[in-house]
Amino acid sequence: MAEYFYGITDKGKRRDKNEDTFFAREINKRLVVACVIDGVGGYKGGDIAAGIARSVVMKKLETLAEDVIETLREAVIAANSKINEEKKAANKNDQMACVLTWVVADIKNNKCWYAHVGDTRIYLLRDRSLVKISKDHSVVGFLEESGRLSEEEAMRHPRRNEITKALGF
Repeated sequence: MAEYFYGITDKGKRRDKNEDTFFAREINKRLVVACVIDGVGGYKGGDIAAGIARSVVMKKLETLAEDVIETLREAVIAANSKINEEKKAANKNDQMACVLTWVVADIKNNKCWYAHVGDTRIYLLRDRSLVKISKDHSVVGFLEESGRLSEEEAMRHPRRNEITKALGF
């Protein structure tokens, strides 16, 4: 199942280095786990925050409990704490942060759980159309959810990159 997953990250046009990471894994031939972690650009250490979050989430996969929601919650809290600890201990990169979207899919039982902080999105592909599942934790996401902007307007809005929640904030 998981052998068909593929991903790529790119530093984009504005940054000197890539601050993004991801993974996809099959667990126990029952679950598919995928996670996208995006270091917050514009601050030093986004790549470090993303790496910390990735290692915490990967560690949680070793003990993925039957209560998937609790595992997701614990991992997000632990990643946030670890990033904040690193900020204090290193006394540098004091604004490092990342956004995270983590999905656990039970293919056999047709169930899916997710944890989401920031503006990396989750879409459901059904009947050849995409339906946005997650809500952006951003200034523009708020405007979109409150009906003041359409999704198309939000994608072009000048403040579309201003997030309101992230690990490490």
